[in-house]
Amino acid sequence: MQEAGVIERAFQLARGNECSSLKDIRRTLAREGYEGVEMHLLSPTLRSQLRREMTAAARRESV
Repeated sequence: MQEAGVIERAFQLARGNECSSLKDIRRTLAREGYEGVEMHLLSPTLRSQLRREMTAAARRESV
């Protein structure tokens, strides 16, 4: 069992600059053994928040 929940881990991935797209996040979560990834990431608001986090992480990385 994973220590972090699906959504929490998705934000960790987005903030950590490990993933550059929602597709990357989905793949990584599935590879890590999380179940119901697609269902958890259905919310348009959540997807928008994850995209914002990835954009912010990319900006921090380029500075």
